[in-house]
Amino acid sequence: DVTPNMASLNKFSHPNFPRHTLKTPDVYRAKMFLDEFNEYEKKGTFPHLTYLFLPNDHTNGTNPGSPTPNAMVADNDLAVGQVVEAISKSKFWPKTCIFIVEDDPQNGFDHVDGHRTVALVISPYTKRKFVDSTNYNQTGMVKTIELLLGLPPMNQLDLSATPMRACFQTKPDLTPFTCLPNQIPLDEMNPPLKKLK
Repeated sequence: DVTPNMASLNKFSHPNFPRHTLKTPDVYRAKMFLDEFNEYEKKGTFPHLTYLFLPNDHTNGTNPGSPTPNAMVADNDLAVGQVVEAISKSKFWPKTCIFIVEDDPQNGFDHVDGHRTVALVISPYTKRKFVDSTNYNQTGMVKTIELLLGLPPMNQLDLSATPMRACFQTKPDLTPFTCLPNQIPLDEMNPPLKKLK
């Protein structure tokens, strides 16, 4: 289970959320989040900031006994889709913004720079069918969240960061998202090393 480094965060953390282990499917993590989210919807309140950790897009490579990299990425995609669908069909959707980023690109090198990674911003105010090619960094995402929540910067890095303004529009589109089913079996397993070619 995840144990916060600061005791003051315990009351804000799910007591049974799986720690950073790639043995737990992300769809299980998403289900835990959605079970709690459904309770918030019944109460009519939801925290202003929520952090959800879905690590399986890292994969376990070709380790025998682990799901294949394709299956682990499919698991992550499905979990993200399930969360976005549930939130976009909830009463909280009109005032919600979801930020998604991989913590490091690792094997995501492209023709521009190996340090780049994909960031997604999902909300009724996000421009649809739009790619923002502005050069942001992690602190730019943090600054954008701070601006949305009316929070002051934590330090000079987020103070001077470029906020992700270009991906937003003034008129909301409240169309909910529908998650697609996975195309790759989530239980597709890596073969033993002797069978790898």
